Amino acid sequence: MRRRLPICLMLVGLSYAQTNGILVDKPKVYDDYYLQMQLDSLKARLAAINAADQATLLGKIGGIQGSTLQQSSFSVQGLGPPTPAVTTSLPPAGVAPSGSNGTTTATSSLTPIASTPPAPSLSVPSTFSPSSLDTLNEEMQLSSQIINLQLLLDGALNDRFIPGTQIRKRHVTVGFSITVDLPQEKKKKLANSLAEVEITLKNAPDLANATETPSIMTLLPREKTYNVASLTDKSVSLGAGGVIGGVFNVGAGWLWGKKTYFLVQQQDTLALQRPSSAFAWQFRPVLNRKFVVSGTRQTFVQFSVPIVSPMACSAQIHVHTGWRKLDPKTGLASATLAEFSNPDSEYDIPFFDLTPTAQAVDVTDVGGGLVSVSFLGSYIQGLRFRIGTTTLDQSSPNFWFNGQRIDFVAPAKDISAYGVVAVGRDGSENSILNRQAPFDLPPCKAPNPQGPAPVGSTPAASGSLAPGAAPSWARFTASATATPFSDSQSLVTVNLSNTPADFSDLTTGSPLNPVTVTIGDQVFGLRNAPFRSASNTSVTFLAPNDLMRVNRKLKIGQLLWGDGYVATAELPPGAFPSNDFSVSGASIVQTGDPEKVVIAGSGLTGSTLLEPNSSCATLTVTQPTLAILTIQKACVDQLKEVLLSNGNNPPLVVTVPAAKPDSQSAKPALKPQTSVALNATQITITGSGLDQVSAIRFGKTRLSFTLSLKKDSIAVALTPDIAATEGVRYLDVTFADGTKSRYELNVKKPG
Repeated sequence: MRRRLPICLMLVGLSYAQTNGILVDKPKVYDDYYLQMQLDSLKARLAAINAADQATLLGKIGGIQGSTLQQSSFSVQGLGPPTPAVTTSLPPAGVAPSGSNGTTTATSSLTPIASTPPAPSLSVPSTFSPSSLDTLNEEMQLSSQIINLQLLLDGALNDRFIPGTQIRKRHVTVGFSITVDLPQEKKKKLANSLAEVEITLKNAPDLANATETPSIMTLLPREKTYNVASLTDKSVSLGAGGVIGGVFNVGAGWLWGKKTYFLVQQQDTLALQRPSSAFAWQFRPVLNRKFVVSGTRQTFVQFSVPIVSPMACSAQIHVHTGWRKLDPKTGLASATLAEFSNPDSEYDIPFFDLTPTAQAVDVTDVGGGLVSVSFLGSYIQGLRFRIGTTTLDQSSPNFWFNGQRIDFVAPAKDISAYGVVAVGRDGSENSILNRQAPFDLPPCKAPNPQGPAPVGSTPAASGSLAPGAAPSWARFTASATATPFSDSQSLVTVNLSNTPADFSDLTTGSPLNPVTVTIGDQVFGLRNAPFRSASNTSVTFLAPNDLMRVNRKLKIGQLLWGDGYVATAELPPGAFPSNDFSVSGASIVQTGDPEKVVIAGSGLTGSTLLEPNSSCATLTVTQPTLAILTIQKACVDQLKEVLLSNGNNPPLVVTVPAAKPDSQSAKPALKPQTSVALNATQITITGSGLDQVSAIRFGKTRLSFTLSLKKDSIAVALTPDIAATEGVRYLDVTFADGTKSRYELNVKKPG
């Protein structure tokens, strides 16, 4: 069954045939996996938020939670009558006072005044903070809300599987491009109204009778709001004044004020979920406007549908648009205005098969056992390739991607062994083979009278080549033989028959789509291991014996060209030895006459001794891993190597180890001295193992000595006191192993 990649579908554009000012166009399809990655990323960021902060909680202890200040002021002012003003006017000299000349008394009038109360001198604290308990309560509310959002983003199991089964549902994301453009002639009737787009989800025609209906997973946006500041300032100031009895002036004043400041949210877009897989978006006027702001809104819904067959239709949607009256004070909406409703629309949601496939594949030899692979097709960002355990993508070196062609460089042995698997960004995998034509899916159709297709069924593609299928011609075959070429290599010949008509011409040596032979983990036929000879009927090359011993099968063909361009062959019995004929070591187990050497290895059964002849040595094989070489005493000193043979295997040369002397003969031995002349200054000590002598002393005096080249004698320099008089003297000889020996000297006169 071929996996299907989830899709994302978006409805964009304008349908100007509609007349109520709410326009929705036909659908366009997008990849759903990108939205899912963004939701997963948001979920991870929410998980990183630590809403319960210890430092914040401890810092709130002892803080001021609030304060109350009540104060009032009142003032009264009283004034008595003003003092009369006296004015005296004197006449000129010689003129008697009369008329305006003389003394005049004037009293000013009283004017009422209003008394102003004094301004308050006290103030409340400037900093406030909630208590630790209140802060903890807010943090717990925030943590709970974060958890709720994480669960919402993770999705419910009902949206992933059909209840009671392990059958997965298909996730589909549909985006709507909704344009609100209120007609001028209808603005008066649509003042204080909201625009509504109601969507109903339905199963595809093949699932019209299914009990499981589409399940709404996510609505985006759920709401879109504006933060609006609401400021209210109220104040009252009263003052009065009067004159009592025309004598006293009295005034009074009173002041009262109140200010409020709130941050409120006005909803521009609101998502509402309704029964029977239906939901709606409402667009409301904001910022004290009477009309919805004209423009295009992008909205999305993610839902899941049951999958019965890989049909081209995922679901169907029913679109209804209309207007509702809105109460500006309460925000409540009335029923839909029938005179402003358009005919409903229905759309099919098509399915797109995004399984990565290749329309053509080219392999080029670039040297060093590497090949450059080119894939032609239509690909989207995020495509990766897996070769065994290695994954290549756009971050890998020598990787190129331009949407219609992908090139990368990889070892030929890995491609031959594991092939190349294309991995979509949703994790779906598909092996890449050339001549893999994509099959067409049928359009949305009415329910099949015979019932829906079974789960996993795939419609046949007319005139296309099924993935990995062989061409229509007879598959070409190959046979192989191997003969010894050297101690470490064999000459392999592969004979071909029924080669494809468009098989690469081996005689040209072109690096494009070369024919290769794979044995084990090695590839032959490239620049680093070329063929010795090549034609469309046979190829020859040299292969290591160690490789051939453990790999009797080989594969010949063009890399990534499908089974129709690849043949396998196996070496027939006897063409190349199947056993592992080798020697790991040899050691002497017996000295004397005869001397015996044990040879250890593998595949020794049937081995014979080519050299030397049987009169000097014989070979006895006791088991496949052990053989005994018996050497006559007369040949021990002359025999250094022997030559073993086993069937068609290349002969093996075995080095005979040198015999070690026994423990008695290996011990140093000094021959006795007959006599030493009187006043002699040097003597010669003979014997065996003299190279092991480390020191010679006379008493406490250390004597110097020299070892001969043949190591059979030592010249010792004597001090004058040793041979000054006749008598017996003793020298202490020390050997390398720490043992000592006493050497006797008999000093005599000559004659």
